[in-house]
Amino acid sequence: MDSNNVRLLASPQPFLVFIKRHHLAIILIAVFLKQLVLVWIVPPWQVPDEPAHFQYVQTIVEQGVWPIFTTGWTTYSRELIDSYNVMSKKYHGRVEIFNRTITYATPANISRRWAAATTPHNVAALYGPPYYLYEAIPYLAFAQADIDTRLYAMRAWSSLLFLALVWVAYRIGRLVRSGAGFAAVLAILIGFQPMVSYISVGINNDTLVYLLGGLLFGALVAVKPPATPRTAVFLGLLAGLATLTKQSGWIFIVAVGIVLWRLARHQGQTLSQRLRLPLLATMIGGAVGTLWSVMNYLTGGGDFVGGTGLQKLPNTLPPTFINVLATDIVDRSRLVFERFWGSYGWSGAIMEHASTFYLALAVLCFMSVVGLVLGRWLWRHEEERPFLFQRSLWIGTGLFVLLDVFLRSLYWQRALKYHSYSFPAQGRYYFVLIIPLAIIFLHGLEGLVDRRWRRLVWAIMAIGMILLSVQSMVMMSHWFDLSQPVQ
Repeated sequence: MDSNNVRLLASPQPFLVFIKRHHLAIILIAVFLKQLVLVWIVPPWQVPDEPAHFQYVQTIVEQGVWPIFTTGWTTYSRELIDSYNVMSKKYHGRVEIFNRTITYATPANISRRWAAATTPHNVAALYGPPYYLYEAIPYLAFAQADIDTRLYAMRAWSSLLFLALVWVAYRIGRLVRSGAGFAAVLAILIGFQPMVSYISVGINNDTLVYLLGGLLFGALVAVKPPATPRTAVFLGLLAGLATLTKQSGWIFIVAVGIVLWRLARHQGQTLSQRLRLPLLATMIGGAVGTLWSVMNYLTGGGDFVGGTGLQKLPNTLPPTFINVLATDIVDRSRLVFERFWGSYGWSGAIMEHASTFYLALAVLCFMSVVGLVLGRWLWRHEEERPFLFQRSLWIGTGLFVLLDVFLRSLYWQRALKYHSYSFPAQGRYYFVLIIPLAIIFLHGLEGLVDRRWRRLVWAIMAIGMILLSVQSMVMMSHWFDLSQPVQ
């Protein structure tokens, strides 16, 4: 072997070339391995609402019927209850006991898993069946295994949806920006974000609506004039499927109508012509998206959105506008921020050294906002942003405003109508927009530096998110350590 070959093998060049060529595969493999670690670390039933979602699948497969939606009432199988009670005892108080909402399946001749005479009530039946039909595949594959094995198989299967979301994020990154650097960092930010990783590892229809939301966002960014009826039908069906999976998908029905309207404006069409495709898409999306809610309503399961299950608290005065506003801005917004970045288990375990952790993230998000506002003014000598990138920023911002107004309106309704501040302050509700939020966040940080230093910002953010993911898993392994009693 000559000296040139020896130097080539000794240099890092082949390794770097390999990474450059296969960086997406490396990211996807790393994300999936990380998800498998989470499957093992997080004990059964410790992802919020996981018991009800598992029971939904079990009802479909073993009873061959759809569960009936009833607010606040789920009929769990005996084996699920036994499994949960075992975990509760091991945890020594680490988990929230939900036995108050359990109805035992205890008619005569009860089987190991289910009583055929039991009416399958389920709070998760508020949601349509797409995700649960998907999860029926691993359930059937491991039908003869114990319940924990079925649960872990379904978690790993659900993690494939998260892997697809990371892939979609990468493809959108390549679409809106030239080169692979921005797309790779975008995929890493989403694939290693602690809270979306945690939610996606559980049995939860959130994971599918995150993926459908990402696909819709990419489609809205990529759609080109002239729009055709086929485009309107496709976007309407996809938005309807997202809404059927979970109600937060309705924002995409609105967004599809607006985007198609704006495309028609640029084609010099009359008013009636402009309305044709937006109306077609929104009607298809609305019909598909509300199908399950209408069925629930007709079967007596509740109102169109499932009802709140609340009654006005007795002997309480209506809250003032200032009280509701202050609670929303100060308390609820803080909880949403914390639970966007990391809040684990039914008991809401937050990150260790919480005050420092969340303060640092808040500063980072503030810096991103500053970069969004000032970046274009500070570095106006640079090239114009690509058209599709600008469109992604505007569409992402519009979707975020729609979703945020919707969630806050539900909170205000509960506060003013029911005198209750109990609407969940869940950061995970915003993960349906995780791809546009990551694009906006990363672009804001780019705006703080000159073009020459952007790769350094990318590297810092990618490494930082990976370290944050590792730290959160270490924290979870400590929190969910069943061998150590809680003091």
